[in-house]
Amino acid sequence: MAEYRLHYKTGKVGYSKAHAEYILRENKYSKKEDLIYKESGNMDCIIDGTSAVEFWQGADEYERINAITYREFELNIPNELSYEQGVKLVQDFVKAEIGNSHPYSFAIHESHNKDGEKNLHCHLMFSERELDGINRELPKFFKQAYTKKPEIGGAKRNRKWQTKEQLLHIRKSWEILSNQALEKNGFNERVSCESLKKQREVALEKGDYLKAELLNRTPVNISGITLQKEKRLGLEKLTSEEQEKFKEYKQAKELREIKKRELEIKRENVIPTKEECKSKLIKILNTTEEDIKLKALNIITKGAFYSHSKNLRKIENQLLIDPLNEHLKKQEKEIKESINSLKLETENTPRCIRIIEQLNRDLEREKSIYEKAAKNYNLDISNNLDEKNLLKFYENKYKNTPVESLEFRLKEIESENTRELAKNVLTNFRLEGITKDIMVNEQLKESLTNKMQTQLMMGERDGYKESNLKLKEITEKLDYRYKEYDSMIDGLEKQKVKVDRLEKEIQSKTSEELKAIKSLIGKAPVKEPNLKNYIENLVKLEKVKSSYEYYSKNNQNEKYNAILYKQRVSIMAYENSLLEKEKTIVPNKVKFETEAKALSQNCEISIKRLNNGIETLEKGKDKLESLIAPKKLNNGFKSVELFAINKLTKGEYNKLFFEGKKLSKDISSLEKEFTGTSKLNFIKRSSLSKEIDTLKTKYQNIKISEENLLKKYKNSEVLKDVSSQIEKSFKQAQKIVDKEIRISKDDLNTQYLAKRKLNEICTKEKDFKPYVKNKSIQIQKDLKHTLGGLKKVLIQEKSPKRNNLEIKLQKEKEGWEL
Repeated sequence: MAEYRLHYKTGKVGYSKAHAEYILRENKYSKKEDLIYKESGNMDCIIDGTSAVEFWQGADEYERINAITYREFELNIPNELSYEQGVKLVQDFVKAEIGNSHPYSFAIHESHNKDGEKNLHCHLMFSERELDGINRELPKFFKQAYTKKPEIGGAKRNRKWQTKEQLLHIRKSWEILSNQALEKNGFNERVSCESLKKQREVALEKGDYLKAELLNRTPVNISGITLQKEKRLGLEKLTSEEQEKFKEYKQAKELREIKKRELEIKRENVIPTKEECKSKLIKILNTTEEDIKLKALNIITKGAFYSHSKNLRKIENQLLIDPLNEHLKKQEKEIKESINSLKLETENTPRCIRIIEQLNRDLEREKSIYEKAAKNYNLDISNNLDEKNLLKFYENKYKNTPVESLEFRLKEIESENTRELAKNVLTNFRLEGITKDIMVNEQLKESLTNKMQTQLMMGERDGYKESNLKLKEITEKLDYRYKEYDSMIDGLEKQKVKVDRLEKEIQSKTSEELKAIKSLIGKAPVKEPNLKNYIENLVKLEKVKSSYEYYSKNNQNEKYNAILYKQRVSIMAYENSLLEKEKTIVPNKVKFETEAKALSQNCEISIKRLNNGIETLEKGKDKLESLIAPKKLNNGFKSVELFAINKLTKGEYNKLFFEGKKLSKDISSLEKEFTGTSKLNFIKRSSLSKEIDTLKTKYQNIKISEENLLKKYKNSEVLKDVSSQIEKSFKQAQKIVDKEIRISKDDLNTQYLAKRKLNEICTKEKDFKPYVKNKSIQIQKDLKHTLGGLKKVLIQEKSPKRNNLEIKLQKEKEGWEL
């Protein structure tokens, strides 16, 4: 299919010769075999003549610095045309737009994609210096032009090539010439220089809905530099921005190919595959009259109806996440009014009825094409076509997974509430974040209330006032959170259909996953109770709990909501798994004594290693703190500033500093030797004295150089900037070290716990203490997410704790005898 592409770019000094060699496939590029045709022209203006590559080399050598040496068009030649027809098309374009006015070189290449489809394209580079009939030597041609005496200067640049109008003219010219070539050679395909959006609008106006559907996609566009870089180095070597652009390009390209194929199927030029018949027939059979009507409304409104509907869905989803946002509520109201207005203006109009009839005819025709193909495949379209083979997918996914991991995944699935998950997914897991935040603040409130009672009893007035202010702050936050929580649940109740649909999808996938896991576990040989596996699970649980607490405390910007949900489910799964394993281990303690002792020794080794690691990390942390410290050294600079000076001087400061340090040490050593030498040994003392004086002179020179260097950067803005950057790097490193220390300490505590559990197994004197589930996590799991449900559950779960003061006051009130 003919594709329009005209990419306009420029080249600067230093790139012309290399680019000319590349497109013309000369010198080091001569081995490339994709060249179809090349041509250069209008270069006879140079005295003594010159080749194309020599001309472009002259542009590099004689143009002023940073000047544009060439402009280039990259042109897609319609694939329908043969090589000869493609060459003729490009020559016609050059004749029409370049003529005899500018030196040019062009080359036609042919490349192929992974599917073997050819890509015939042309690189046309030309100089914007316009020929004026005066022959010049190569160096002179690129010199500055003189209007009054053109013969003494270079050729003048034509500034029209820098205008937008000229580019638009060129784009249209390539469209016209390409279409003329296609028509002349008997092809029905046509190309357009208009945007996809504009082309689609035209197609809709003409009632060509098949073509409009093809054009309803993202343009396939990417920088050639990015494309070449990916081809040469691979995707992982691109910057994050380039990787994103490349992925968008690939997706747009794939969508274009899909839509092109769908159009060819609708035109009955291509036979659909069995899978295409399945998916398409499901879509057609599920298309309702309402869908057709909405599509017609979208066509009449030129895409505004779908655009508004899409924005409304987006805002509704945002309101689920941020239910108290007044700005979003206002936007929702405005968009709903716009949608209703569009419906009133267009529904039931003669044009709308005609479009609906046309869409129904197109749908019926498309249905007959796919049904015909389905019969050839003996495909029964009434037999559950939409069922995905999830079971097979999960069996392949887990086929090489160890049994222990399968059992744990089973526990995770059993611990999950599908409706709770559906609600969390729809709220981007903010429901989880708010719930956790409420529970944390309820605990803080309870703790602070108990603290205040003690302060009141002890007469700590100042402490009580401070605690009271904090309590008010927490209470206000809780009130807002409960309001937010209830609004979110209310929003989910209003979108019950969406929640139900998502829950059904999750249950369907989970059901197939469970079948696959149970099947694989059933095939695996039965294993004896394993103490090592129990301890490993205990260690993993403690790590997840530690991580969960960390993310709970540091979830101020609510970026860890999804992590908190996943970790909570993991904690419940580990707890259930541990309690199950304990049922087999505790009654058989004697059997596991030897294994427990060996594992306990491993814990000792891990504890020693972790202690050493923590000690090293803390030393590193102290060192970083000393480097960042604001204290100035003897030379008046901070440590971080000296690092900056060394960076600015490319290591010169360090060189002087360490050379001075070495000389000082050498002088001290020689002076000691001089003192220890007998006064009668004149020769040695004289030699040592001279050597000391020489070193002292060198030392003084180095110190002077060092002082001059420091003086140069004293109060310098450059020094401040570089120091700031280095300090930032040190602080970042400090954060990383802090994190490593925290993780190591958590690991250390976990190893101590594992060792204690092992001692309970292998020591007869100690009783084995069963694992106790985390109460707050269990409460959160059992919550009924309905309006006000969270508050009710939390109030019910609070046990009435009373201190001695409360009991005393109560008794006094009731007249009890103390």
